[in-house]
Amino acid sequence: MKNIFIILSLLNFSLFFGQETKLSQLSSSEFMDSKIIYEDNGEDIYGYFILFKKDDVTKYLYDLEYVLLDKNLNKIASNSFTQKHSHNSLVNLKLTIKYLKKENNLLYISFIEKFKTEEYNVISDDIFNYRTLNLKDYKMSDLMIMDNDFKAKVHPDEELRFDYGGKYFFPTDSKGFIAFNHRNATHIVSFTNFKHLNKDVTEFYYLDLNLNKKWSFKFNQDPKGKSFYRYDYQYGDDSDLVFEKRFYEKASSENPKLMLTVFDVKTGRNKYDIQLGDDKYIYDLKKTVLEKDKIILFAKFYEGNKTGYFMLKKSLGYVKIVINRETGAEVSRNVFKWSDLSNKIEIDEFGQLKGGGYIHFLDFTTTKEGKTVIIGESFESGSKTKILDTYVFEFDSTMKVNYFKKVEKFKNTVNIKDGYGNSLEKYNAFDFLFSQKLSEDNYAYFYADNEKEGSSKRNPNWTLGIITYVDGKFDYQKMQLTTQNGQIYPIKAKNGYILLQEEFNKESKEKSELRLEKINY
Repeated sequence: MKNIFIILSLLNFSLFFGQETKLSQLSSSEFMDSKIIYEDNGEDIYGYFILFKKDDVTKYLYDLEYVLLDKNLNKIASNSFTQKHSHNSLVNLKLTIKYLKKENNLLYISFIEKFKTEEYNVISDDIFNYRTLNLKDYKMSDLMIMDNDFKAKVHPDEELRFDYGGKYFFPTDSKGFIAFNHRNATHIVSFTNFKHLNKDVTEFYYLDLNLNKKWSFKFNQDPKGKSFYRYDYQYGDDSDLVFEKRFYEKASSENPKLMLTVFDVKTGRNKYDIQLGDDKYIYDLKKTVLEKDKIILFAKFYEGNKTGYFMLKKSLGYVKIVINRETGAEVSRNVFKWSDLSNKIEIDEFGQLKGGGYIHFLDFTTTKEGKTVIIGESFESGSKTKILDTYVFEFDSTMKVNYFKKVEKFKNTVNIKDGYGNSLEKYNAFDFLFSQKLSEDNYAYFYADNEKEGSSKRNPNWTLGIITYVDGKFDYQKMQLTTQNGQIYPIKAKNGYILLQEEFNKESKEKSELRLEKINY
């Protein structure tokens, strides 16, 4: 096989050519999308679900084909099915896989449509339909929705519509969904479009994967009250669900009081609240980690004024809070301030770098020794936002900086006006790709070091940046992933491997390939 990589100075990290699969050998139909299938534990990889379009049966119905691969890229099964979709001659839509979860012998799948020309996609978790794939006979179920009585039913319309009168529901990290009930509306839309009506959201339900109601929790029961609570699902596992709980004194409150609240998955019992903020600071929760005996929270914090308002550009740093998981008692609270970096880099107390730009934390990894590895990325706001360099941190258990390194990379400009950390992350504008576990407390972190798609160049360079953290030490490599005939994109794979998908130019006669490569570290 032709070696398509230019690999220089590989010290402790290299890839060895392994299992290869050509998409053209899996199906002769048009490739639509693919998604990783995780094992029931949500961590280990079971395999891959690949979606192809065979034909348009009607203007509202696709004839589709799926292919299942195991984690070694061996074909498990394939089959055809039809899928309803919306039709609009004025926009160009593409069917994609929004949600996929394996539980025992079933795959739960939700498909959505998005604009093919959409430059930056908003990351939103809510879904409104699903179907199941049986992993014993590989048959696909009917398309299901949840009606206004919180019951699953077959989608009733010819066209896949978003205003069908049913309810949106939110996948959790446990074996179920959250659905919210509204006091007056016949159906509820995504909270991204529903903020002004939150005082009339009165209840949420926990449903199993088949949309059977298990328990509910009521709030905001006084229709005339000015104050209200808002609940947003944060994280969970098979024991607990963690929500952000915000208290608004009135609908116009800019910065409501923020706390976390924990529910027992099996019973719905509201176990306890966790106070995040205080009278001095305002907190923005970034990461929740559930361990056997504790909950670890990472939050960005700001100094508020008398009205409770804070400026995005006035962040003081990050706080790490450890909570006793059984009792909800706070065990420790440790702070990292931007000023702690002043002996390593020129930065002010609000995190502004010399020459402009701010650092935003993107990936948080905790170790059994209590250390935290964080990957950040810098940006500079303006009429168009600049995405700048990568930053690598290792903190001890008290959030003191053990290790810090700036990794220079290609400076991209994205078409987002006055973008800031959270909004840029929401729109998937940063170059960080993903982290991947190699073995216990050993990780690899991947980022793009290239000009964004849609640049003026016909074939912009596609460079993969790789950071490894093995036995407490960091190593850095870069790999050229651009070929003469196309580009290569990295995808998560089983522990110790990376999956590379090679996409060829339209002019090329070659078809897309998947290649599983072993990481030697």
